Amino acid sequence: MQCEMNAKEFISELSARSGFNIKETEKAVEQLSDIISSNISEDRILIINGFGRFFVEKHVEHVEVNAETSAKMLMPPKLSAVYVPSRLLTGMDKEKDTYED
Repeated sequence: MQCEMNAKEFISELSARSGFNIKETEKAVEQLSDIISSNISEDRILIINGFGRFFVEKHVEHVEVNAETSAKMLMPPKLSAVYVPSRLLTGMDKEKDTYED
């Protein structure tokens, strides 16, 4: 089962669990977002133990061929922000590299 939570719901729940008011919680979430953004924009990996890793993945320039028309297209290089959750969050067993049931 996959649940979705928007930013407002996340901040409300975090506020309730932490005991901080909504404004303080919004500021903390904004600061966390700024820290993540500044680290990955400087091409640094940000590791939060028990939570996961944030980093930038670089995709090099390459040629793609349209399967229908056989037209070649030059795809420019691009950067993608990546988040990889920790094994603790995913339930992955570190020793066996398998998911726990």
